[in-house]
Parts: sequence; structure tokens; C-alpha cells
Amino acid sequence: MPMEAAAVSVFAYADYRVFLKDYYERARRIDRRFSHRYISSKMGFASASWFNDLLKGRTNLAGTHLVKLAGLLKLKDTEADYLETLIQYNQANSKKKKNRYYKKLNPALKTSQAKEAISLLEKLGFIRKDAQGAFRPASAMLKKDASFKSLYAANYLKANMELGMQALEGFQKEERHISAITLSFSKPGFDKAISEIESLRKRLMVLMKEDTRPDKVFQFNVQFFPVTN
Repeated sequence: MPMEAAAVSVFAYADYRVFLKDYYERARRIDRRFSHRYISSKMGFASASWFNDLLKGRTNLAGTHLVKLAGLLKLKDTEADYLETLIQYNQANSKKKKNRYYKKLNPALKTSQAKEAISLLEKLGFIRKDAQGAFRPASAMLKKDASFKSLYAANYLKANMELGMQALEGFQKEERHISAITLSFSKPGFDKAISEIESLRKRLMVLMKEDTRPDKVFQFNVQFFPVTN
């Protein structure tokens, strides 16, 4: 199995099936022998459809097969541990269990990790010390560089969507706002709705600027897409 497929990091995922799908697609591009049949066979299943059933959610991954899977994907111990917790989180059959595994997926930062992150932000020019010696944002707002590749932007949006999935189970409703509404529009109506969404984003930016004592960082995702043809 080509080691280049390891560029798909399990730590970037909140859904183990999405991770396996992305890993498989990258590995398949590198080595055409890495097929559903090959994976199913290595995992000890006679049916070549086992891996596809797993990706589609028609079957779950039992703990007894985790070691085999981690070996097949050439995961390090820390990666295998994360994948195991991710599987338990995704397959938990109650909110209580999901919350327990979510806390293992989302532990508190270590002091050394916080210091390293602050050092990196300072080095990159995102933060600087004020007159009192406290770190403050170097700029109230950051804009995407025009040269930022669309693939990176897509991966960024995907990661934020996965954070939203985690937030649904990991935070109490008083701490977050997640809702959905199904609508029908003509093309002109759709364009007007997009304009309203853009206005809301701009208004939130104004509210952020007016808030002089923020104490927490929030992620705001907007998804507006067709569900019919």
C-alpha cells in the first residue's frame, strides 16, 4: 500500500466513513490494485461488497476488525486510537454515549499545545502583545488571499462542516444554534435569498466589530443547496 495515502489524516475527520472513503480514493489513484475486493479480502470477508457496505452505512465496523484495518491503512498507534474512538462515537446508539466519546475526541488543550499555538500565531503575524503585555489580534478581520487554491478552500469548508456535525452532539443547545429549513424558490427568488445571506454575513461582521470584549471564538457556517432537480 503506497505510503502517500497517509496524507489523508484521520485527525481531520469527525466521521470515520468519510475518512475511509477519502483514504480509499487517494490510495486507489496511487495503486489501482487497492480495490474494494482487496480491502474486503484483507479484512477476512468473502464478499467483495463488505467495504462498500461499510462506506454506505449498511454495516458497522466491529472492534475485532479495528486492528486489521489500522494495519491495512498503515496507521500509527495514535492514529489507530483516534480512529477507534471515532468509530465508537459514530456508531454509538445513544446521545449519552456519543457525548462520552466526543469528549475523548475533543480533549482540553495541554499547556504545551497552547503555548505552541500562540507562538505560531505570533510568528505568522496574526497576534501581537499590547501595552499591558496581553496578546491581541493584529487585525480585527482577515480576508482570504486571492491566490488561495480552490481545493484548499473546499477542504477548509469541509472541515468546518465536520466541526458543525460534532457541535450538534458535543454542545448543549444553549451553547450553539443549529437549525434547518426546507424552501422552494425560482431562480430570481434564489438570487434574492443569496443576497439576504450575504447581508446577514456582513451584519455579523459589524456585530463582531462592535463587541469590544469577546471571550470565545464561534464558527458560523451557511449551507444553501438544492435537494431536487
